[in-house]
Amino acid sequence: MNNFNDLINLFWSYLWIVGCVSTLLITLILMGRMFFGKPTYRGYSSSNKKAMDVALFSSITSSSDAGKD
Repeated sequence: MNNFNDLINLFWSYLWIVGCVSTLLITLILMGRMFFGKPTYRGYSSSNKKAMDVALFSSITSSSDAGKD
């Protein structure tokens, strides 16, 4: 019976290691895509993206003080 418990502990240790490695790998892939990868959307040039970012930022900041009379 002790051998069976050792196998169970080995199995859970294996699951922990696989889970940690896969989580680390997914995190590294996502960080790499975020910083160095291509944008996820298609059809916009970089100048259009900057214009969209400025418009989005100005709309967010201008709507924050709406209703202050």
